[in-house]
Amino acid sequence: MSDGSSMDEKTSGFDSELFFDEESGQEESRRDKLEFMGIDMGSFCFGFELDNVKELVRDLRVTKVPCLPEYYEGVCNWKGNIIPIVSLRRAGGLAPLQDKDNVMQGLILVTKAAGLECGFLIETEPQILNVFSDRQVEGELPDKNGSVLTVGKIFEGEDKIVAVINLEESLGKMVVYE
Repeated sequence: MSDGSSMDEKTSGFDSELFFDEESGQEESRRDKLEFMGIDMGSFCFGFELDNVKELVRDLRVTKVPCLPEYYEGVCNWKGNIIPIVSLRRAGGLAPLQDKDNVMQGLILVTKAAGLECGFLIETEPQILNVFSDRQVEGELPDKNGSVLTVGKIFEGEDKIVAVINLEESLGKMVVYE
């Protein structure tokens, strides 16, 4: 009589969930699913790796600071630390939204990478995005003029493209002191 442990050992690294591949018409084993904090930018989404997201905060008081690049909104006190607040839309080289009715006021996504903390002012409620690793778009990544954000990877999402931000490199480019 078997206790089933040998079967458990054989299948421990596999997920038994199946998906239907429309192209081949076959059921296949589950693909690797990745999760990102997604911010809808209209025609696409910016994605942040969940390890880099520290908190989503509403209504933090942002103090304007003169002589900073246009994408900086100012600074704020977050849990005793003074952190910069950056407009995600402006840092991404995008024009401001014309439809101000759908813009959420005072929603800040606090992130940390490579010892640098930064809050991103976002205009829509973020969502957890699930994408499959095999849906990564191959090829050269676009270099958007006016953007200080570095896109590390691009994935085809369910209904939009997901541009995953390389936060460590992006925050390094935003540093204005040496």
